[in-house]
Amino acid sequence: MKKSPLRSKRGIALLSLCISWFILSKNTSQSQSSVTRGSLPIRHGWKAPDFCSTLRKQPQPYDPKCRSTKSGTLCNNSLPQFFSQDGEDYYLYTRHFARMKRPGIYVDVAANDPVLISNTYFLDECLGWQGICAEANPKYFKPLQSKRSCQLIPTCISDVDGNEVQFGMRGASGGILETYKGDPGVLENATETLACTTLETVLRRLSVSHVDYLSLDVEGHELHVLMGIEWGQVTIDIISVELNSNTRKPVHTFLIERGYHMLSTGTEPVNDMETFSMNDPVYVRHGLVFGRPE
Repeated sequence: MKKSPLRSKRGIALLSLCISWFILSKNTSQSQSSVTRGSLPIRHGWKAPDFCSTLRKQPQPYDPKCRSTKSGTLCNNSLPQFFSQDGEDYYLYTRHFARMKRPGIYVDVAANDPVLISNTYFLDECLGWQGICAEANPKYFKPLQSKRSCQLIPTCISDVDGNEVQFGMRGASGGILETYKGDPGVLENATETLACTTLETVLRRLSVSHVDYLSLDVEGHELHVLMGIEWGQVTIDIISVELNSNTRKPVHTFLIERGYHMLSTGTEPVNDMETFSMNDPVYVRHGLVFGRPE
């Protein structure tokens, strides 16, 4: 039986990754058994790019009207900008992460493009953080491998290990059809059956018990990702999550019940984004004083 062009391209991309610990398969029993123990990549000889020094001294939030360059986004004043589309990295760095005395650990679900409107690129490149980048769209596998230091998890994240889903991909867009927040019809002609894993399995496999920042944007599947975390086994300090009218209440309730509170970031607009807290709310765990990470 002939394989579809999409499936063939995916196979080639996965072979190039040489990730022996994870097997993308339709066999749900393999999803958990194929996970072996390891640790996050160690950053030997890390050196921040030149633009990072200016960005840390003179932070500028992302502005889509400015031009993109190899060293970041520049405006008329030639100052580099942060990268998050809605100002998450700028907000969290200037108000909290800048005061950290050690490199942190981030988890990005789903990572998408390694640089463009990324919530974690600055943490990776400019602060030397270690990270996990979960991304199911093969379009981004090689770019993430070449431009980021994070451990790539090349599949979907859900609430049950081995959970089979129909994952749709169309260019830069992608998501699980069952919960896709947009029109799933735009993805139906490029779907593939994937066996998802859980964050609990990923974190346990990589021996991670403390996460400084979780960036969560999976086009409507956010609650399922959160349900796949063993909250008694891992501490997650700060979570930013993209929500919509269907996911806002259940996700908010879920996190409040686990001791988180939502920051009132909308009272301090980032780049005139007064709705920042509504579109991408930031949640802080109980016991952590925002702005005093140590």
